[in-house]
Amino acid sequence: MDTCTITIAGRFQQGKSTLVNCLLEGKFAETGNGLRTTACNTVYRYGPKKEKFFLTADGQKLSPPKNPKNYRPGDRMVVALPHPLLQNVTIIDSPGVGASEADDALAANAIQQSHAVLLLLEKGTLHATEQTILEQCRASGTKLIVLFNGKDTNKWHPEENKFICETIEAQLINSGFHDVILPIAGKKVFPCNLLWAWNAVTGKVDDKTKKLDYKLDTPAKCRDASGIQNIRHAIHNIPGILAMDFMSNMDSEIERISSKLEAEMDKIIQETAKKWNA
Repeated sequence: MDTCTITIAGRFQQGKSTLVNCLLEGKFAETGNGLRTTACNTVYRYGPKKEKFFLTADGQKLSPPKNPKNYRPGDRMVVALPHPLLQNVTIIDSPGVGASEADDALAANAIQQSHAVLLLLEKGTLHATEQTILEQCRASGTKLIVLFNGKDTNKWHPEENKFICETIEAQLINSGFHDVILPIAGKKVFPCNLLWAWNAVTGKVDDKTKKLDYKLDTPAKCRDASGIQNIRHAIHNIPGILAMDFMSNMDSEIERISSKLEAEMDKIIQETAKKWNA
């Protein structure tokens, strides 16, 4: 698998659009403070130059609408960018689940189109809406990667992050979704701090971060502490990992079919031998 489609999914106002901006290193997705900002599925794909247009469910290419409306599940905004990350992955920024039934339908449509889903969490607990996303991934055969966006910087240190990520992983296992998760480099839950990642992108460290005891007083330090590099690396490797997973499943299926055929042949040989000996 040379390329794949990845949807960023999660509850309303969890930082999905901010994650897109941090991954692509620029202000491409609209973000808001407590406001619904992603009105339809927005597809970020590779292109030789920056281009933005609206693609209707029936394939019409239009200029981006100025005012939000009620979109159909197949409608999508398309943003083409010459970013290296998009050379092997296409990213879909989906509306937040739980804001409205229309947004839920749009998010479900994006998951169905995807090879993998990035589930973004702000808390260390899975809510009913996240359970719905997990169910949709299982139903569509879509693999899932979990990201924990730690906004509470007072708890942002390795041991606390490790505990929270292990708690989330335990919830996934106890809920029966361990087979849906795609482990990358032995990890099933990735911690990140999108505020610090955005500081690195903009080249400016916010005052709140500067006052922390972590001495994150430069964009480079914010970048290294945010975990965004690990996430970019994981996303870059997803196509290859999915390809290996597919081949592994194919090998298992071939072995199952071969065993079944061998058993059937043995049965035919035994029945034929009985007829000749009768």
